[in-house]
Amino acid sequence: MQQIPSAASTARDLTDAEFAELDDLLLQTPEPLTPCDAVMLDGYLCGVLVQPVLLQPDAWLPHIFDFEGQPLPDDVDSDWMERIKSLIMRRHAALNHAMVEDGWFDPLVLEFDEDHPPEPPADGEPDPMAGLHPVSQSLMPWVAGFQHATICFPDLIEMPDDAVMSALARIFRHLPADRTVRHEPVRTGRQQYCPS
Repeated sequence: MQQIPSAASTARDLTDAEFAELDDLLLQTPEPLTPCDAVMLDGYLCGVLVQPVLLQPDAWLPHIFDFEGQPLPDDVDSDWMERIKSLIMRRHAALNHAMVEDGWFDPLVLEFDEDHPPEPPADGEPDPMAGLHPVSQSLMPWVAGFQHATICFPDLIEMPDDAVMSALARIFRHLPADRTVRHEPVRTGRQQYCPS
């Protein structure tokens, strides 16, 4: 696990309002780039942090804004970039601090209920949550983000360690059955983040 030094203010976690703001900011990523949403981002950051090698932000940030890691346009709004990067780095630092200092962390997951049901897929799109247990439906976007990190940075999944493989199997079981072979990320469709 990575131990990245950070100031106490940097490790201060995001509030519910800031998570919602982050999700809105991710939605503003210039097209045709395909960004993570806030829940996938959370899983992705965890997948980055548990790599057996220290990954620098310049390596992992592009994959937040586009699944293929394409760079943002040169003329991207600097205020947008400063704010979104600030929120991402704060969440990264908070997750790192929780993992290193506390040995656990509180993941961002979707909570579906009657007031906030899963969004249906776009017309003609397959439903990535079809057939999943309700618990897996809530966890799947986070797990898809974690999976995205292991695809972008395969050092973790290439470790010859049975304990690591067992832990990954427990995580990836929340993906649709046809995506347990990790060749491309599950695209979850954008779910509305609802702070609890």
